[in-house]
Amino acid sequence: MNSRPSLDPTGTATRAFRPLRALADDDVARLLAAAEDHELDARIAYMARELVGLQDDLAPLEARAMLCLVLVSLFNQRQGSTRLPLDASAGGYLATRLAEFVPRELWEHDASWQPANLVAQIRTLIDTGRASVIVGRTGEFKPLIVAGDYLYHQRMHHFETRLVEALKGRIARPPAALDAAHLSVALEEVLANAPLRDDGRAMTLNAEQQYGVLTALFAPLSIITGGPGTGKTSIVVSILRMLARQGVAGEAIALAAPTGKAANRMGESISAQLATLVEPGAADLVLLESLPKARTLHRLLGYSPSRQTFHFHENNRLAERFVIVDEASMIDLFMMERLIGAAGAPCNLVLLGDSEQLPSVDTGAILRDLLPKQLSTKTAWRPLVKAALIDTVSSEPLADAAVRLRESYRMDPNRPTGRKILAFAQHINDGARSEKLLELCDDLDGAPLVIERPAASALEYRAVELLRAPREFADSYSALLSDFVDHWFEQRIRALADFDARIQASYFYDGTSFDQAAMGGLEALFNHFNQARVLTLTRVHPTGSERINAAFHARYLEQREGARWDYVAGEPVLMLRNDYERGLFNGDQGLILWVQREPGEKAELMAVFARNRRFEPYHLGALRPHIEHAFAMTVHKAQGSEFKHIALVLPHRDLPLLSREILYTGVTRASESVSVIGRADLLESGSRRSIERFCGVAEKLAAGLSAGAPAELAVVAQAPSRPVQGVLFPLE
Repeated sequence: MNSRPSLDPTGTATRAFRPLRALADDDVARLLAAAEDHELDARIAYMARELVGLQDDLAPLEARAMLCLVLVSLFNQRQGSTRLPLDASAGGYLATRLAEFVPRELWEHDASWQPANLVAQIRTLIDTGRASVIVGRTGEFKPLIVAGDYLYHQRMHHFETRLVEALKGRIARPPAALDAAHLSVALEEVLANAPLRDDGRAMTLNAEQQYGVLTALFAPLSIITGGPGTGKTSIVVSILRMLARQGVAGEAIALAAPTGKAANRMGESISAQLATLVEPGAADLVLLESLPKARTLHRLLGYSPSRQTFHFHENNRLAERFVIVDEASMIDLFMMERLIGAAGAPCNLVLLGDSEQLPSVDTGAILRDLLPKQLSTKTAWRPLVKAALIDTVSSEPLADAAVRLRESYRMDPNRPTGRKILAFAQHINDGARSEKLLELCDDLDGAPLVIERPAASALEYRAVELLRAPREFADSYSALLSDFVDHWFEQRIRALADFDARIQASYFYDGTSFDQAAMGGLEALFNHFNQARVLTLTRVHPTGSERINAAFHARYLEQREGARWDYVAGEPVLMLRNDYERGLFNGDQGLILWVQREPGEKAELMAVFARNRRFEPYHLGALRPHIEHAFAMTVHKAQGSEFKHIALVLPHRDLPLLSREILYTGVTRASESVSVIGRADLLESGSRRSIERFCGVAEKLAAGLSAGAPAELAVVAQAPSRPVQGVLFPLE
């Protein structure tokens, strides 16, 4: 098991140095417990306390109110917002958030904890300048910034402003001047010789997809969004094939994604589609020879962890003419600002993703914020579409550069499991539905969309299932989770033929590569573990990934009597941070296996990761502080991944994190089965709770463009390439 030291803000070292002397330890403990429920770890909560402590003249109740405000603002960032509304009304957003954050038993028995009183105290502190050391106005360099009716962290305000200015310059550029006749012929050729689906049918592009391809070729910035199965990969492949027919060389194209996992999946999906071309044209053959490798955004922009700078930025632009980024919903505010700023003037930037998914783990649901409410097809390239397209008109920013894909190919009647999973996800996303999820039926066969299973042993891991948990977390709930872990362990983890022999085998590595005999075994194991995963909403709590991973680890140890190791052979692991020296990235997944490095030498346990169609072993001792078990992972960590089977474990009680977005994101990770483990009432209530996000990008962009947008503003041209550090901290 992975044990990492935690920071205790009420420990002896903190008592020796306590800037926030006004706040009692029991108040800190209560708020830390609340922070944990909101997935704000002790480190973040401690730093919030230190921030409030900078204002050392606060009275106890004032300090408490300010700490509540800072913690709520951080949770708001975690949910994808860049700013927090400061509505002072009793039923306003701030009061509602405080009511969710502060434990109910506190404000029911102590009026000073009541949300309305906390809001009044916060407004007084801000309006009278009592918190002037930490709260400032626009233009001041203070940890917290009040701009209009919103509270920003200074770092958020800085980067949001920079992003808006960079966007203005990009939007002001005219569309590319391309030969329409030549493009029309190229599109006909691409459509006539399309890649094949799994069933052997051609992947014909519908009108929306064709329009998305053309928009990417013409618009300086294009945004293509769609749910699972809407053909975003097919669009990327078609863009690449069209560029090849325009004579654009492979080195002039960049493929990227926010994480290493997403980048690998992007590259593999593109290669797999291109490989199905029955009669590739001359341009396709050139493309296959020069296909660019998909990279992480950090790699694309040349991030240096030692200097904490990017090589490419607004004063040293990328050389590529086309930059295509997948899983753009995962891009946070800071990386989006870096990316927009680094894209050169002649570069077309293409962002693809699902705007309904969770935002980045860091701050800002930028993809969703950039999407206009109404799109416009009144463009020069609209006549090139070779299918019936519904025309729309809008004057919103980016209305003519955004495409929504609505038709999903997982709704194929010949693929009932994928169809039912997608229908379930769509119903979760439809907060206005009148039926309960468990009352829904399949539109084609009339069967219930969700099949209830009476016990873990009855799970079939097919389509959508629910293993209902009791309302109270007691012995029966613990027993249900234990039974589920046992069943998943036998039916999903140990289902591979000769599983025990494979994980106990030694794999020979000569210092450069694994031998041919080892490669077959490694490929089988990695393919097997990539097919199924348990997903949770939180890391902590009895239903969190840490506890469930510990349960699976215990099952492994039971197979090896007397073993007390923290990792054993055959266990999946997950990287927790980027390791540029070793080429490993946050979210990369590997396996613990026995590796032999010299003939006749004793094998040692190592962490093996897949790297560009190869496998590389790493010493466990060096990686141990930066990995954890990955039998289960949070939904946030699973973004950018796809599995055949997932089990989605709901929290044992209602939490603010349980929302429509997190359920939708979790469910759409699966292609063949979704097994929901938890209370039916929480599944229903969570699907009807939507995350409210507050971001100023769209508002500022619209205001700036209506006033007339300059091509480039001085704030962008003079900005440093080093990220702002300061007293405000990123959420990791």
